[in-house]
Amino acid sequence: MCANESYLSYPEYKQILSRLEDACHQFDHEAIREILLSAPVGFNPTDGIGDLVWKANQVEA
Repeated sequence: MCANESYLSYPEYKQILSRLEDACHQFDHEAIREILLSAPVGFNPTDGIGDLVWKANQVEA
């Protein structure tokens, strides 16, 4: 038996982390979600964004 896992090269990993860092500093929850969905990391959410502060800001905007 052997594992057949997906993985990222270091440059790809570094690029994703950089994009995540930028999105986090900008509190861009939608961008964070898109980055994680597009990365081969197995991120498969079953619901929407769960940040209550972000949701409250969306209602006020």
